[in-house]
Amino acid sequence: MKKRFILAGLAVAALMVFASCAHENGESAPHGTIAYGFLEYIEANFPNRIAYTQRERDVADWIVRELIAMGHSSDNIIIQEFGFTDAAASLRYLTLNFSEGDLDMWENVWNISSVDAFDGIELLETSQNVILTVPGQSERKIIIGAHYDSVFTTGISDNGSGIVMLLESASRILDLDNYYTIVYVFFGSEEVDIIGSQYFVDSLTPVQRENVVLAVNIDIIFNGHDITFGAGFRDENGEEAQSEITLLLDSIAERINAEHGLELVRQPGGSTLGSDNLSFLGAGFDTLVLYSLEGWDPFEEMFGPIFWTQELLDLVEALLNGENVELDEDINDALLQLATTEHEEWGFMIEDHQLGLGMEENREIPGFVEKHEAEIVAFERILTLIEHPNFQGLMATVEIPEFVDEEPQDEQAHDGPPSIGAYLHTNSDNMAFINETWPGLIERALRNYSIFLEEIKLIGR
Repeated sequence: MKKRFILAGLAVAALMVFASCAHENGESAPHGTIAYGFLEYIEANFPNRIAYTQRERDVADWIVRELIAMGHSSDNIIIQEFGFTDAAASLRYLTLNFSEGDLDMWENVWNISSVDAFDGIELLETSQNVILTVPGQSERKIIIGAHYDSVFTTGISDNGSGIVMLLESASRILDLDNYYTIVYVFFGSEEVDIIGSQYFVDSLTPVQRENVVLAVNIDIIFNGHDITFGAGFRDENGEEAQSEITLLLDSIAERINAEHGLELVRQPGGSTLGSDNLSFLGAGFDTLVLYSLEGWDPFEEMFGPIFWTQELLDLVEALLNGENVELDEDINDALLQLATTEHEEWGFMIEDHQLGLGMEENREIPGFVEKHEAEIVAFERILTLIEHPNFQGLMATVEIPEFVDEEPQDEQAHDGPPSIGAYLHTNSDNMAFINETWPGLIERALRNYSIFLEEIKLIGR
């Protein structure tokens, strides 16, 4: 880790006036209004915040300047840099994207169809997390994080929304007497397999891990009418479970809903949102996730909940051998996933599990070793089934449903709210589209989550 601050010129001074005014009005400003101002600035000045680029670094430097302008000491701010291979989970994306230039992966991850889109954007060898520590009466910590990188869009919901919530919260905390130490982390490189948050978690010492009371992640809060949150920890079976602190969040939400007319709703299973919270869940932390994601069901993956048991694989093998097998929902979902997953992906999943098993802290999580070793055995068997002479013939019989086209649809007519696939990672992720689709959502979400964060920061007082 190292500290790096860039303060230069009148443009910086102008930005610092903006942040300074935001803090001066912070105590009296309605909740969410400070964040809204930052959101407009991000849309106008920082689109295409691609991981491992100079644009991403420029945003990190801007965040540092804003934090200092609010009144935070530079002594409490760290820029934590990391390379391509510093986080184990990053390896498969980095291999495909930077070494081979696989266009399908470029398109899926960053909303581009050609590496020519990088013209004028400087690729770097490092990304970075921005970490602000606000001391409290206790050395125990609440971590509040959000990623600031994006795909090739303005990235307002994903995840300009998280950036501005952290900035407003960091401004308001200057007027609070927090009991726990609050650590704000602006994560880099989430869009390429949550590299920044994984690196942050990996960097924590055993003592630091023990001192974490709660990890909060904010991502995609402008994608639906409901103002939702998820909370929990991962039990020995890999399922969401509740602790004293995560149950406390329910009572806080219920109370402030009544006191302030808020609309906070807990979604069971929401702590498993595919974002930086997974780095904390996997390390055994109690986790809170703030999001608004219309159409997302935590218990319903795209292909249904696939549990790759040996019994299920026995049925697949029986089908390959021409035996009669009753096609229930589980076997149909299994065949669908086999038919729509690139063969090499199974190898990547094995590598990810092996890397996870190689981390000592993961091996201490109850049930982690047994679960991941069983999945490795299942994926290895899938690789042998793929080589079966009848595999292609069986896959040709699988009926694959049509999924939503994820290409940008700026001129598309919208009949009601869009699905997840038609909105996220497209050029529609901008303030005008969101305001047209869900009028008033941006203001509602910023206000609700700002008040919720304020109460969370005061836990223990």
